[in-house]
Amino acid sequence: MHSPRRPDTLSPCHPRFLFAPAPGVIYLDAATYGLPPRPSVEALTRALQRWQSGEADWVEEWDRKG
Repeated sequence: MHSPRRPDTLSPCHPRFLFAPAPGVIYLDAATYGLPPRPSVEALTRALQRWQSGEADWVEEWDRKG
C-alpha cells in the first residue's frame, strides 16, 4: 500500500499543481463553481493589468467577432 503523496512533492504536471487553495483547505469540486486553475488566474490578472493601464485593445483582445 502506498502512502499518500504530499502536495509539495507533486510534479508540476500533476493536476493539483493547477490550483492554489489556502493552506489546510481541502476542496472537492462537484461540477459547480470551483477554484480557478492557475492559468485562468494568470490570464485574468494580465487582462486586468492591461485594462487598468489603458493598454488593452477592447475589440482586438476581448470582443473579437467569431
